[in-house]
Amino acid sequence: MLGMEVVYRIITSSSSPEDLKQSINSSGIFLDNNLIDKVLKRFRFGHGKPLQALELFKFTANRKGFYHTPNSLWNLLECSRSWFLCLIPVLSMHC
Repeated sequence: MLGMEVVYRIITSSSSPEDLKQSINSSGIFLDNNLIDKVLKRFRFGHGKPLQALELFKFTANRKGFYHTPNSLWNLLECSRSWFLCLIPVLSMHC
């Protein structure tokens, strides 16, 4: 659980994708499927920013030998869906 919170804090406090990559790499935390699933689930149920979750997803997807689980993809999509649903009232005001 500790690794998940550390990675979540790194992502939410990173000012750019490059900062995120550097911080995760220097943390020494091994990013396995189980950890990534937990972090994305934390974004989904903790109402985290979907673009930050997407940055983690892209960063890990580009690592050699890493493949996302269906659960990771599902959590990312659900996180994005809830964010999009929040925008519907705002978007409808401009139509």
